Amino acid sequence: MECGMRLFGLLFSLLSFLLSQLRKRKEGAEESGIQYLEMKPKFTVNLSEPKKYLMVQVQLLLEDIEAVAKIKKAHADITS
Repeated sequence: MECGMRLFGLLFSLLSFLLSQLRKRKEGAEESGIQYLEMKPKFTVNLSEPKKYLMVQVQLLLEDIEAVAKIKKAHADITS
């Protein structure tokens, strides 16, 4: 019985710690201004085999809020 209580306490402590770390990480990401911008159109390339294509969707990772605003102003087709 005592072993079960220790295990419960350990699991509860671990869960509390993990949730607090996730909360801090989420708050840090919101404050840092990290944003992904999707470039359009998607790139399509031919592969070496006949009728084989590869479609690539490119996203920019930007950490500077000013850079995000400048890119959006210059390129209206880029979305976040």
